[in-house]
Amino acid sequence: MIVATRKLVITGSPPQTVEVRVNAPEPSGLAWKCAFEIVWPGTTDRSHVMGTDGIQALNLALQSVTAHLYMSSYHKQQLLVWQEAGAGYGFPLHPKSRDLAIGDDRLMYSGALAG
Repeated sequence: MIVATRKLVITGSPPQTVEVRVNAPEPSGLAWKCAFEIVWPGTTDRSHVMGTDGIQALNLALQSVTAHLYMSSYHKQQLLVWQEAGAGYGFPLHPKSRDLAIGDDRLMYSGALAG
């Protein structure tokens, strides 16, 4: 069951929508599974992560989404936008990936947005 979605845009003429869908974590044996998909133009990437509990599985799924976005050719070409160009995508980054962050994503981990 999808519990969260986010729409991003690939800029260009015409602009194209990319939709991120995250499913609710569900028990899977002794662990928890959290599936997600990214609907790109012409293809859909589907994957899942496993966690010790539902919270860990959900967090890992969101971090995996971020990795997929940051590794995409659209990001590398600076065509992928969430709220504004260069601001990032608003998903959590794995600690070892935070050097890839841009815009507000970078600020979140530099402490500049901490209140």
